[in-house]
Amino acid sequence: MNKTQTSHKLQHWRYFIYSIATRWLNEHRYNSREEVKKRDERSVADRYKYAVEIVEHMNRTGVSQQMWQVYKDIVEDACTSRDSWLGASY
Repeated sequence: MNKTQTSHKLQHWRYFIYSIATRWLNEHRYNSREEVKKRDERSVADRYKYAVEIVEHMNRTGVSQQMWQVYKDIVEDACTSRDSWLGASY
């Protein structure tokens, strides 16, 4: 991977993780019109509790681990590429 590709990947790691999260939320109907409407009618405390439930669901289904792995892979690719640019390893 060249410098430009690595830099591009590093700049967009948040987008990659965001796309995983939004796809999962859509697949599990957390972003449906009905759910969003219900969520908007809740108090801040109830929204927080609901968000915690969603994150726990993501943890149980392995999506959090998948997002971590994507981030880790991007950083490892950048580090590996960096070593080859500098001609040294760390």
